[in-house]
Amino acid sequence: MPISTAPFDRDFELAVINYTGTHALAFPCRRILGSWINAETKKRLDVRPTHWREWQGSPLKRLRLLRFRWIIQCCQFGLFLHQQTQDRKSLSFVLFGSQLLAKMFDVKTSDCLVHRYALQ
Repeated sequence: MPISTAPFDRDFELAVINYTGTHALAFPCRRILGSWINAETKKRLDVRPTHWREWQGSPLKRLRLLRFRWIIQCCQFGLFLHQQTQDRKSLSFVLFGSQLLAKMFDVKTSDCLVHRYALQ
C-alpha cells in the first residue's frame, strides 16, 4: 500500500529502494510523526520506504509455519487415504509427518499422538 496510508499504531513490513533495488526490511517497523522506528529496538530509521504491509513475523518464523502446515497436510492426507482404502501403506504419510513434527518440536516421536495412531 502507498506509504502515505500507513497508520501509526501497528507494526509493518516496509519496502525500501536502494542501490541494489527494492527489498523488504527484515524487522518490524512502526510509523512515528515524521519518521519510522524499528519496532523491536525503538531506534529511529534513516529510510524512505515506498510501500508497506502488515508485519507477518520474521521470514524464518514464516518459513517454519509453512513447513508446519505442509507436515500437517501430509498427515491429514495419510489419514484420509487410510480411511478410504484401509491400506496400511497409506499410513506411511502419517508416520513421516509425525517424525518431522517430533523433530521440529524436539520431542520423542512416540509422544506424537498421530504416530501412535498410525502404529495401531
